[in-house]
This record gives sequence, C-alpha cells and structure tokens, in this order.
Amino acid sequence: MGDCKVMAALAVMKAADTGDFEYLLHAALRMKVAIQVGRSEQANRVPIDVYGQAIQQPSGLKPMVHFTTAEFNELLVECQVHLQRRRVRSSFSANPLHSDIVRPSKMTLQNRLLLTLLWLAKNKTFDDLGQQFGISKSTVSEEIHHGIYALHDTLDEIHFPTPEQREQLRALHRHMKECFGSVDTTAIRISRPSATPAAYWSRHHHMYCTKVQVVTVPPLNIIVSIDAGFPGSVQDKTAYESTAVATMLQPTDRLLADSAYRGTPSLIARPIRILNANSETD
Repeated sequence: MGDCKVMAALAVMKAADTGDFEYLLHAALRMKVAIQVGRSEQANRVPIDVYGQAIQQPSGLKPMVHFTTAEFNELLVECQVHLQRRRVRSSFSANPLHSDIVRPSKMTLQNRLLLTLLWLAKNKTFDDLGQQFGISKSTVSEEIHHGIYALHDTLDEIHFPTPEQREQLRALHRHMKECFGSVDTTAIRISRPSATPAAYWSRHHHMYCTKVQVVTVPPLNIIVSIDAGFPGSVQDKTAYESTAVATMLQPTDRLLADSAYRGTPSLIARPIRILNANSETD
C-alpha cells in the first residue's frame, strides 16, 4: 500500500496481526470528519418556511405568537429595515449599534421576525427552534439577537406615566386603590459566564441568570417601565432602588410588589396569594 513512512504519517490504523495499514480512521479524526460533514450539511440546508405553512392554517399565526396575520404583517412593515441591518459593537457601548450594511440571510424576513416572536412567546430552546425552522443553533442565536434589537428600535414606545396619569390610574385598581401599578422582577436563565460567574448565580432560583424588572398597570395590561441586565445575585429590592423609577415616584405614589421588596419606600410589599376561579378576592 505504498511507502510505509507516508502511510504511517496518515491518520489510518495499522492492523496488529498483519502489520498492514487499513483505511480506518482514528476516533478523534472520525469525530472531526463528522463535525465537518455536519457543518457542510447545515450550510447547504434550505430553511423551512414556517411562516408560509402557518398562514395556510385557518388559525394563522395566532396560536404561535398571539398575532393575527394582519397584525404580524403590519409589524413586519415597520421593522423590516431594522431586521436587515447588521449589528456592530462599539468599544464605548455594551449594546450593538446598527450599521447600514445589509445582513445576508437564507431566511425570509417573515421567518426571521416569526422566529424572534416565537422565542419570546413560547420560550422554546434554540435546538427546538433550529429543528422547526431548519437552521443551525448558531443561526437561531444570531437571528434572535438581531430580531430583539430590531423590535426595540421599532417599538421604543414605553413611557412612564406622568403624575397626573398616575393619579388617574390609581382609580382603576379594585382592591388596592392607593396603587397605580405593580412591580416585579423575573429571572432569565443563562449559561455559566466565563467572567465573574458568582455575580450571576441566584441562590433563590439555583441557576445562573440575569434579572429584568418590569412595572405594569394590570387593569390596562400595559408595561410602563423595563430595566434589564441585573446580575442574578442582585436582590429584587436592590435592583429596584438603582432604577429611575425609584427616583420618579412622589410621596403619594404607590406600587404593589411581593415580599421581596419589603421595606422599600413607595412600595406596598405583601405576599401574593394566587386565586383560583372559585376564590373570593381580597
């Protein structure tokens, strides 16, 4: 089978009984070849038209993302320019900034937006979304990354109510007349960070996470304030005290919160009791 020195340099196995070289790759090389083949197959894969399949159904997109097809298409028109822009990182900003460079993608704009909305609505894993849309896990991550910022640039319309508006909102609460809204913090699971992992470990949730604080007006089902990016180890009360909301409230303003905020000025913190359909409200 040719020169022994040449064959010995190749990643083939030498038979113990005959001494002949056989075309049997080492385990490490077999895995490397399999990875390369998998990447090649992913590169040549044609994405699945999930949007096209969904609109053929009588219920349309509603079960997937809680949007009618008309509402979805209206949102697409508003954010399609932002969806196509490539994001670049600035050394002076932690958030990616958009550029005028068009970002190439095999996915249609409809499916790129649907992928992001589906992740937000259903919280599916990247693996599940990759299988559903026929794309790789890394492509799912990239599309959602750009999709989130595209939605932010398009829908940056969250405004904290003025003192006059807060006075009007207080009348909407049936059981807590002194409150104009509610505040709470939710934890979003992340992978173990390579830098300062202890800061992102939540002893309460027993996982690595970041926290997002949201102020809502429940009777109107609207969000009036969002503060994101708190490390998982930060307590809800501490997170609230570092936000602009804590400085904007007047002495007569009150927000309803759970017991994690106990002792915070301007908040009425008490345990939240979950009521079923047959329970009497407080």
